[in-house]
Amino acid sequence: QKRTLSDVTMLSLLSSVLLLHLPFQAAAFQPQSHSRGRPWRSILSGASDATVSVVEDGTSISAAAALMVEAFWLPQVAADKDVGTTTMDALTEEQSIDLDGRYGERMGARLFPSGLLLARLDDFGETPVGMVGIEAALWDRSERKVLSNGQSESMLKDALSSVGPKQRRALKGASLQALCGELLAGSSLEPALVLANLAVLPSARRRGVANSLCRAAERYALEKIVPDAEDWEAPGPLCVLQVEGANGGARALYESAMGFGLEWTDQDVSVLRADLDTASFIEMEGAELVTMSKTLLKAKSGAI
Repeated sequence: QKRTLSDVTMLSLLSSVLLLHLPFQAAAFQPQSHSRGRPWRSILSGASDATVSVVEDGTSISAAAALMVEAFWLPQVAADKDVGTTTMDALTEEQSIDLDGRYGERMGARLFPSGLLLARLDDFGETPVGMVGIEAALWDRSERKVLSNGQSESMLKDALSSVGPKQRRALKGASLQALCGELLAGSSLEPALVLANLAVLPSARRRGVANSLCRAAERYALEKIVPDAEDWEAPGPLCVLQVEGANGGARALYESAMGFGLEWTDQDVSVLRADLDTASFIEMEGAELVTMSKTLLKAKSGAI
């Protein structure tokens, strides 16, 4: 069955998803900042020499899309095959449209901010070798589901439009947590940060790039999206990770290097795969999805 990247839910879309759980509170949720392209170096213990930058321009998003196809989608289906330029271009274009919709520029402010991080190594020049995206969204822990960034935005906007003018005025300028707490009261939906699209070029692996990207994303979340996290009551923001059970390398990274522990496992989950015959993405049934978690450390290192 042929599906576009935007046709499926976040859990169907990705083999690896990280959620940073944000409890309801009235503390300020910073609007999306676009200091994109300004590099900052990961200096956390055990990190590689990768330089990580936050980007939004179309050229960088296109480069990220090409990286995603080469590093994430093709190894699953074409490890020993030659893939034609036409197929590569078609897959990259579809991935680029998805990334641009989730992380690119928009008219007006996003209720649910997002960011796309790229990693570079000196010996690869300006070519990005790794990437990861982070976006705010709604998730339902009891139902084990995550809404896409777009679905979350639409739901909150609909809820906001359903209240009277006086209440809307009272909520003007409120934080995302406060908006969700007021408008979604009684619902099991909660705001979260979704970290997705983690990918590293095969030729740049085993150099700590993935570790650096994950830790950079945590730092980015703490410094740019929840800068008040150090004032939260213990244990602070909770990180929840979902990864395909068959992805042993990623699970080892999350368990051993990142300190995640098992929460639950879902069977027969739908995921996407690149289809070389149609040069598109198709939905596949029967995957195992492992959910893991850890407490997001409040300590911050370096500056963005």
